[in-house]
Amino acid sequence: MFKDERILWIENSINGEVKVFNECKLPMKLRGNLYSEVKIEDNSLKEAVRLFGHNRAVITNWLSSRVLSIDREHAKKILNVYGFSQVQTDEVKAKISLTCRGISVLDCYWICGDKEDKRWKDMDLKSNKLSDIMFHVALKGTSLSFQNKDFFTPELSTYGAYAKAWRREADGLYLYKAGFHGDLEAKIEASVSDILDCFNINHLKYELVYEGDLLCTKCKCMTTGKYSIVTAEEVEAYYNRVGKRFDTLLFQTFQQDYLLMCQIDYLINNQDRHGQNWGFYYDNDSFEFIGLHPLYDHNNSFDEATLNQDTRYIAFNGKTMFEAASYGFKRYPIQVIKPISKKLFVKPSYYMMFRDRLKRLGVLCKFKRDGVYPIGMDLRK
Repeated sequence: MFKDERILWIENSINGEVKVFNECKLPMKLRGNLYSEVKIEDNSLKEAVRLFGHNRAVITNWLSSRVLSIDREHAKKILNVYGFSQVQTDEVKAKISLTCRGISVLDCYWICGDKEDKRWKDMDLKSNKLSDIMFHVALKGTSLSFQNKDFFTPELSTYGAYAKAWRREADGLYLYKAGFHGDLEAKIEASVSDILDCFNINHLKYELVYEGDLLCTKCKCMTTGKYSIVTAEEVEAYYNRVGKRFDTLLFQTFQQDYLLMCQIDYLINNQDRHGQNWGFYYDNDSFEFIGLHPLYDHNNSFDEATLNQDTRYIAFNGKTMFEAASYGFKRYPIQVIKPISKKLFVKPSYYMMFRDRLKRLGVLCKFKRDGVYPIGMDLRK
């Protein structure tokens, strides 16, 4: 299902028999990748078995991709609460996903039985009640249990390695995240958020909060009833599968968003922009891409081990971080729109690196003792 629209029928033992009702609304991993309504009378038995096997593998992989990895902090405790296996095969994870109806906060897909009278409003994680018990298990690894197990939880489908958990607050759904190394990563994430406020860059806003004695960051859920997100990794794989050019999407359709991301990652020395760490907004009605979704997940920025190196940029094949940023700057130069105080940086060495990279890239700004200022700003005020 996509919201309340049936887009794909799967034979209930997932043996590979499928009917596609709306190819354009399929998840990106399934789009252009399924053989619909295969009939043995139209194929040899051997060929039909091959096609069924392909469908089964593709659907199983998609379902399993919607379940957290065992590498995530406290993942074992989350799985234990529900009595789920910790085995990480696609088959086992797909069964977990089916139990949880395949739901995620990232989009509006879910699994419904043929004869069930369920609606999207009953499934949507962005609007339904969440378990406070699961919040503490997921964020802190607290050993808790409860009798009435509600499988509709975002904790079973949230990606990443860090401890994190979702909480509904008065103005929406928020993701809390802790670090591996004390308070440092949370402080870096909030610091980078404040720094990015000073540029013309679309990003998630993070703030520091204490959950008991644990320092975390929290940010608002970026998906809504209007917009969902899909990773760059999934889009690139789909484009390659159907013979489209992914670089055309980046360098023509969404060039400004993409090239600003290249520049900001260089400036904050973000070495972690892999294909699941950035992606696209798409409209839930038209299914058209709107642009890159807000940048997020910056708690590994200012990597001290590579402060003086010009490493390869994962999101720009074949280029170093500086080469990618320089390419972007020549076409859509990033702009300082607010003063960037030295006080925003967790360590003085981070500010020095940031300042030096601004100069090397050629960003138009004024450098003063207390920080960086936009060109044209009256410094006497």
